[in-house]
Amino acid sequence: VYIECWNEKNHILTVKMTYAEPPKQEQLEGIKDFLCREFHTDDVDMQMEQDKRLLGGFTLRTGSSEIDWSLKGRILQLQQKLVGR
Repeated sequence: VYIECWNEKNHILTVKMTYAEPPKQEQLEGIKDFLCREFHTDDVDMQMEQDKRLLGGFTLRTGSSEIDWSLKGRILQLQQKLVGR
């Protein structure tokens, strides 16, 4: 709780990243830059966890927001579109 309060006061976004394969440092920096712009914050505290069930890509969770750039998520989206027809 202390870290969450500290991060909020100092405009640091806490994000949980779940990935299929670890991102390269260059990719990670790009993701952090995107998050800073998207959530209007100064920095990102990234907590990372591997989950091979994603098949590829990654998900980002912060507060009530989730960004799903995983292959599993894309397959589920396509499946929902096909079933909805």
